[in-house]
Amino acid sequence: VILLSFGIINVLTAYNNRLREYKTLSLFQVIRSAFQNIIPVIWGYINPNVLGLLLPYTFGQILGVNYQFDPLKKHAQEIIKVKWKSLYKVAKIHYRQPLLSSPALFVNTFSYTSITIFVELLFDMSIVGFYSISTRLLGLPLNLVSGNVLRVFFEEASREFYQTGDYFKAFTKTVKFLIFIAIPMTVTLMIIPSKFYGLFFGEEWIIAGQYIQILAPMFGIRFIVSPLTAGFQISKRQKSELFFQILLLITSVLPFIITKVFLLPVTSFLMLITISKSIVYVFFFFILLKFSRNLRTK
Repeated sequence: VILLSFGIINVLTAYNNRLREYKTLSLFQVIRSAFQNIIPVIWGYINPNVLGLLLPYTFGQILGVNYQFDPLKKHAQEIIKVKWKSLYKVAKIHYRQPLLSSPALFVNTFSYTSITIFVELLFDMSIVGFYSISTRLLGLPLNLVSGNVLRVFFEEASREFYQTGDYFKAFTKTVKFLIFIAIPMTVTLMIIPSKFYGLFFGEEWIIAGQYIQILAPMFGIRFIVSPLTAGFQISKRQKSELFFQILLLITSVLPFIITKVFLLPVTSFLMLITISKSIVYVFFFFILLKFSRNLRTK
């Protein structure tokens, strides 16, 4: 049910984005997140069990689908009348999407989830807990801001590319906005003493605060570059996108091997992750900048 809802929501989200229904997208992202997080906490106090995690998440996914579907209803007849020949023509033009972008998305997801697995293999479950807390906190700006910026950038850059053959204006405008947020956010996270987290959240958070300081630069750079990766699809450079995601996976595996061979502490492992992934993100930022100036690809 969750996978099916993901598929439906992704299609509706893409259509809402095309029609610039940003208010609808933002509203139901907040409602879903609130439902999926607040209800399990309440349920946990009453009767903690696995259903308290599963059911709110499932129903939260379905919540608001009918409202997302409303803009599409206006164009239902137009969509139904599309001929199979036209669908085949579009699928032929955009064949790179399922063949290259889907594997790239899988590799991207695995490159980050694998770090948790590596932390468990190298250290212990308590370290895994501290690492998970730190990445959840650092991931909030990515989920709340960067993800929404990606939708706006994708829509604006696609229109600009269709009209002019490049998307440099949309690219530079988005970069300026993201840098304006990323620099103060990253600097603040790096200079806040780890004891601050222990003061407000409990003593166990002090260690998570140390991890946040180490990982903050990488998350700051990722905050800027992640929305811009939509440029790979706009300029039909899905091979470059797949290569980029493979490099990110290598930057998870290589620090694991180095840490295991030289018996490094967790802070060194996280430092290797930060340095290697930051280099890859910076490198591909300039690649994306180059693509944004290129003429339309046939």
